[in-house]
Amino acid sequence: MQQKVLYITYDGLSDPLGESQILPYLCGLSGKDYSITILSCEKKEKLLLEKEKIHHLLQQNNITWEFIPYKKNPPYFSYLINYLSLREKAFVLYKKNKFNIIHCRSYVSSLIGLLLKKKYGTKFIFDMRGFWADERIEGKIWKNNFIFSRAYDYFKKKEIEFIQNADCTISLTENAKKEIYGWQIFSNKKPPIKVIPCCADLNLFSQNNINSTHTAQLKKELNISDSDFVLSYIGSVGTWYLLDEMFSFFKLLKTKKDNSLFVIITPDNKTYIQEKSKQAGIDAADLRIIYSKRRDMPALISISNLSVFFIKSSYSKKASSPTKMAELMSMGIPFIANSDIGDNDQIIKDSGAGIMIPALNEKEYNSAIEQMDTFISGYNKSSVRKFAEHFFSLESGIDKYKGIYQATMKQ
Repeated sequence: MQQKVLYITYDGLSDPLGESQILPYLCGLSGKDYSITILSCEKKEKLLLEKEKIHHLLQQNNITWEFIPYKKNPPYFSYLINYLSLREKAFVLYKKNKFNIIHCRSYVSSLIGLLLKKKYGTKFIFDMRGFWADERIEGKIWKNNFIFSRAYDYFKKKEIEFIQNADCTISLTENAKKEIYGWQIFSNKKPPIKVIPCCADLNLFSQNNINSTHTAQLKKELNISDSDFVLSYIGSVGTWYLLDEMFSFFKLLKTKKDNSLFVIITPDNKTYIQEKSKQAGIDAADLRIIYSKRRDMPALISISNLSVFFIKSSYSKKASSPTKMAELMSMGIPFIANSDIGDNDQIIKDSGAGIMIPALNEKEYNSAIEQMDTFISGYNKSSVRKFAEHFFSLESGIDKYKGIYQATMKQ
């Protein structure tokens, strides 16, 4: 019998995250066993650009899509307005469809899933993604004032309630799962928690898709010669990704390898990055800042000799699983990263995919640079790719979700 699933997400399908971390999983899950309805919160500008493409993809996969318009004003209260609209829509959809499973992405959506479970007895999956309330505080998204202090306390209490009541909680990392099991409230009874890291579409992020003629054209357009050493960074900057520290690393690299260039592939504001690079003393001639659609990312990544990503280390980062690491590994691009982020230390140790540095300072940058040439020359692309296929493939993530759905319905 086909099970009905309502997937609720406060993030929009038209956001970059929707394209990379929501739609691929749900398209893989939809089929003879599961009828999926998605309820999302969509930003007007992005929806106008992406709506037609998303509708076409969802129609191909027999997925129903409902959404409410995202509001960012008035300040402070927009979250509440969006939440109430999502909740109202979710209850209307439930009364019409009588869903078997409510699958909630992150915390705001899980407020609704918990209500539906308590009222109707439906199955509830808490797909936590990370320690969300701690991320808001540590990332300074929530400021140090009365309103956000109360919001933090509220969601930390709800976090425990979600985990206690969920038929399954999904964590991105073993590190976060271990942290939760260490909480005193769960010392006697361990709630069901499964780990699914941020996966990558290995069919897209593959050297098999790289055309040498296209790559040569890209290099020409970016004014990159074959003799240049290309350091890359992929993804958003700011909040968690430490742009200043990455510029400091590149500046030191440039003194050791004067043919080095820094290519930043990002959807973020180009002017902001240029200003930060100028403050760091980076010559504009050594910097390339590029926006890329997802389908063009592999070709751009492939011109890298090495990639770098430095992430702000904090309590909430125990639960972080950087998608960029999976994408780089699947492309066979070595990287340098800092330690104490999610499960990264163990993954990098087991896969040989990169160089870990224990602290973000000149001494450690120098140490990494000294290892770099030897590391790159001995880098086993095939072995790293196989590790990525085992650990980060979209197919493995979809299979894990199917297993959770099946186990949940048997409870």
